[in-house]
Amino acid sequence: MALLVKKIAFISAIALGSVFLSILLAHYLVDDVTSQAALLRESPPLIIIDTFHGYFPGSLIIGVGIFLSSLSLFTFLYREAWYRKFIPVCSWIVLIGILALPAGGVGISYYWRHAAKNKEYVKCSLIDKISPAKIHTSYWVKEASLCNNKQVAKIISGTSLKDLKRANEYLENQKRLNNSPQ
Repeated sequence: MALLVKKIAFISAIALGSVFLSILLAHYLVDDVTSQAALLRESPPLIIIDTFHGYFPGSLIIGVGIFLSSLSLFTFLYREAWYRKFIPVCSWIVLIGILALPAGGVGISYYWRHAAKNKEYVKCSLIDKISPAKIHTSYWVKEASLCNNKQVAKIISGTSLKDLKRANEYLENQKRLNNSPQ
């Protein structure tokens, strides 16, 4: 009896963990997509395109597959025949999720890059002063000269939205100073 309780506790922990992880990933996916879309709508002089959330859909599919696998383990305790039919389906779901990881990464990256180009942004290259150190992150500017602006590079030491906001405020202030009558 104690062994059965341990099995049920273990299976429950797997199921709850996969559900929690799936909910967390879904939250971050929605949050990242809405904040990035809002940034493009605002159209400031400098934006950050982060494409890491492209892996979340594949991760969600894997989470669902693991959750269903843990449910099939419950059926194994009572109906072994159902388990034998259900586990290959769960394996295929997890495999589809694994295949969706790189496809989502490439697809999301293409989408955001295309959206930025449509808003007339230019991507800063790796040799520019404001190039980020992160793999899935890039800076896009309205004017190519901003990629080598030393003052902006000092302001955005990382890729946080707080630094980005400060840099855009600095650029707006500079634009106002340059356009004001003297």
